[in-house]
Amino acid sequence: MRRDNILAFDDYIAAKNPRVDAYSPASLNAKLGKFDQWAVMVLVDNLSSATPDAFDVWMLFSADNQNWFYISNGQLANATLSTRPPNGDVHWDANGGGNPLLTTKTNIGTFLLAAPCPAFVRFELSFGSTTTGGHVRIYVTQRDQGA
Repeated sequence: MRRDNILAFDDYIAAKNPRVDAYSPASLNAKLGKFDQWAVMVLVDNLSSATPDAFDVWMLFSADNQNWFYISNGQLANATLSTRPPNGDVHWDANGGGNPLLTTKTNIGTFLLAAPCPAFVRFELSFGSTTTGGHVRIYVTQRDQGA
């Protein structure tokens, strides 16, 4: 049963040098960690560059809302505290690999995860270069596996 639908991020990430990573609002961390099944939809549009770029979204978990860890290949069992995987849970490739980030329309990426997890969840977002910015929205639909 669907329990919640959250707009977890809705902002323009500006091109900056050095590149800056963006995070979902801290006020949502507990709400995002409330249930144990997520369907994540990421939309990226209004890019500031006509040159294709990479873009990644990582989902992070925490038990204390201070120390965060990444998952690896959709598995909490493969988690590491500080090593960010090279590709996000949602990934667009600058070289047009399997999923190019298009500069002329809205890019849509999805990610599904169902696993018992710690109480807090956040998202980390990053463009691949310092020359691209864009409008990013992350929608999260949460379900509950039950007791």
